[in-house]
Amino acid sequence: MSRGRIGGVLALAAAIAAFALPAATASAGRLLATGHDADSHCSAYDSTTPEQCHFLKAAVEYVRAGAPDPGRALLLLDCSPGGRLSVALRNAGFGIDPGQVAVMCPRTPTFTNEPLTTSKYSAIVVGSSLDQINIATGNDTPDSNAITRRKDAIQTFFNAGGGILALSADANGDGNPAGFPETYYAFLPIPLGGKAVASPFRLTQEGVQLGFQDSVGGIGTNDDINCCPTHNSFQEPPPGSALRVIERDSSVPPAPETLIAEGRINNGTITPGGGGGKPTFAKVVKLPSNKKCVSRRKFRIRIRQPGGIRIESALVFVNGQRVRTLKRKVFRKLRTTAKVNLRGLPKGTFKVRILVLTTKGVILKGTRKYHTCTKKKFKPKRPPKL
Repeated sequence: MSRGRIGGVLALAAAIAAFALPAATASAGRLLATGHDADSHCSAYDSTTPEQCHFLKAAVEYVRAGAPDPGRALLLLDCSPGGRLSVALRNAGFGIDPGQVAVMCPRTPTFTNEPLTTSKYSAIVVGSSLDQINIATGNDTPDSNAITRRKDAIQTFFNAGGGILALSADANGDGNPAGFPETYYAFLPIPLGGKAVASPFRLTQEGVQLGFQDSVGGIGTNDDINCCPTHNSFQEPPPGSALRVIERDSSVPPAPETLIAEGRINNGTITPGGGGGKPTFAKVVKLPSNKKCVSRRKFRIRIRQPGGIRIESALVFVNGQRVRTLKRKVFRKLRTTAKVNLRGLPKGTFKVRILVLTTKGVILKGTRKYHTCTKKKFKPKRPPKL
């Protein structure tokens, strides 16, 4: 079968956030905590136009990409009128429908009784304090308290590979116990700040590699970090910590403004990695089912980098003919999607074979057969004879 007949068999579409850190294992979660209330700004709350939407999208993509199934729904913790967190995600470019998100106010019995599992959710997104949760509650923080009461369930979810995005704590996590209660981040083992936030903000190299942008600093076209007021920072993670700094402010010394981590929560700390074991083809490549014939003759193959591996290249074959070679630079992204199009080919059986080579020389390979077919033509019934 010639390349001309296959014609455009593969078309790559890279996922949003860039891959630069060690890839998530099957039993390690991803965390991003930030002082930015990007959900408030992207929903255009207290502003005339959406802002920081690119920051929000990159953050959500990062935390959910390490889940066993990144396509699972997002759990949004939000008590705001009209669901500002959902509005922000729509503005950020996510297609929000009932199958993709669940919105719960933490203080309600609905959240209290909700199973938090990676079979249902890819990530939990906690709305910013005072805007989306703990709204108009004075010195009380009923939503943060409710989240903390489910600390064990959330950490189990994280250790199973679930993602967590914790946005701005504002006065409920600025490290100043003399003010409002410091409860927003209480369900996570992360160091609070304790000093005033100073702009401008600057991305670290890891932040840039993850896909965040700073048009003010000449990095990309989106103003992810300097567009808007920011409300809390964090302490410097200790040496050897799984926590990494991807953004700092301009205080002296510069305080961490956004933290990420990938690992497991054990004994009150986040430890790197997760012991996902030897990488397998099934963990790296997700092939569509072949139980039915491919009537539309178009389907997708997803290639990811779990298990702490880095992919050097991948080869895709159709009926023994190599139709695409994917190089290392493609796999700097979190996830790569290849579209296979068998349109124009005759009805029959086609074998799709994939070889994946890691940077350590490990070869992962797999094959699946697909049957093309045509839709049954509609034949109108003949009128009865008179």
